[in-house]
Amino acid sequence: MAGLFIGTLHGNRVSVNADIKRLFIYMLGFALVAGVTSICFVYLSEFLKFWRFSLSLSVKAAYYVTIFQASFLVFLPAFFAGAVFPVAIQILVPDVEHAGRTAGFLYMMNSMGAIVGTLLTGFILIEYLGLKNAAIVCSILPAIPALLFFIFYRPVTQTAVILMAVLSVIVGGAIAAYPQYPFSVYISQRYSSLQELERSSESRRTLKEYENSHGIVRVIQSGNLRFLQVNSKNESSFMNSDLPTQALLALLSRTYLQRNPERLLDIGLGTGTTVWFAQKWAKEIDSIEINPDVYTAVSEYFFPQFKEAQNINFISQEARYYLANNEKKYDIITVEPSYPTDAVTASLYTRESFLEYRRALSEEGVLSLFIPLHVVGTRLAEGVIKTLLTTFKYVQIWSISHGADIIVVARQQPFNLAPDKVVEKISEYKIGSRGDLGLELTYARRNSMLEHIKLSPDIPVYTDDVITLEVGAVDGFLTEYGQPHK
Repeated sequence: MAGLFIGTLHGNRVSVNADIKRLFIYMLGFALVAGVTSICFVYLSEFLKFWRFSLSLSVKAAYYVTIFQASFLVFLPAFFAGAVFPVAIQILVPDVEHAGRTAGFLYMMNSMGAIVGTLLTGFILIEYLGLKNAAIVCSILPAIPALLFFIFYRPVTQTAVILMAVLSVIVGGAIAAYPQYPFSVYISQRYSSLQELERSSESRRTLKEYENSHGIVRVIQSGNLRFLQVNSKNESSFMNSDLPTQALLALLSRTYLQRNPERLLDIGLGTGTTVWFAQKWAKEIDSIEINPDVYTAVSEYFFPQFKEAQNINFISQEARYYLANNEKKYDIITVEPSYPTDAVTASLYTRESFLEYRRALSEEGVLSLFIPLHVVGTRLAEGVIKTLLTTFKYVQIWSISHGADIIVVARQQPFNLAPDKVVEKISEYKIGSRGDLGLELTYARRNSMLEHIKLSPDIPVYTDDVITLEVGAVDGFLTEYGQPHK
């Protein structure tokens, strides 16, 4: 908006002496800058890596510099777009009598272009071409009116020269190497130098890449490790440190229920490990995942047996929408979304979502909620716990052995198993190299402070209209303040 404002102001000032040549310069400038900008957005992760390592900025500084850079990239084409409008009116209005008609027509076409561009990009280009190809197409579209204008008003030779110049920029962007492993704040804390990052990249290869309107899903192999990456975030893997959390989300709630559930709802598929454990004893499972390509990746590269599973329903839908339009009752609900660094994911941790979970649970149903402590930190995690305490009568906190994750269990009926009995029953389950799962669990000391957490005015309650959690989670990546939960 600032670019449009300043561009329009500039166009107003120069429109008095405007001619066809000046109008063409602005239109060509808009086409070229818009094209280069669209392609640059594909490589923002590379710019972040440059600021982080080449200039040795801190992660937080590199992040904010990249945000400024993105804002500047948007500003430039907006400036030229704003300047074109008043100059075009000045040139195309033949006399005062036709001023209203001509200006109105130009404004109508301008508004129509904005509407069509928004709908075309959001519902067609990104959906069917993916983010990268949509960016390249968007780099071409602004050049079309400039080229048509030039063809009609300039000699053929000059037209050919300009056409080749614009096409060279666009083709160069189209054939440029797309970053295979985009650098992001999600992995920024893992590497202290560019050399360390490059050494790590040499051992990784992308087995498959999917792209849709929700973003980019990758299946990556690194040695014996295979993991799922969604929009540059490593969601989960077959890592030893990931397995206990994913397994215990299902097993803890099953232990408290003390019977096999008739229905289980899993929110956030990840690599499918939680569903894989639950399908052994749950009669019916509904697995909700907003990105359909995640299920495709999981069924092809992690659990091919899901394709033949008779008791699992994979549903590609936003979880809140599904719950609001479904009357099923579940004995167990496991919530394992991605890191709450965006509004959609963070909304699964709000009071409104917890009320939906409570409504969807059976009378003796159990909720298991994953909290990435290493991302949100103790204070924000306590906010999630307090929010749970405002909607559920009984809450317990379990810490996973590596200290990076916690699982919060909640229900409306009292917990009828002592913590040591829970650990004893969990110990009956074994995972390959991890062995006894009971050894992975610690009854968190924070359980003795639940009343304090509930009543403390300094601990927030998360609701849909408050963005505390997602802002804090992003800051957690930038400052790495998460500490093990005791």
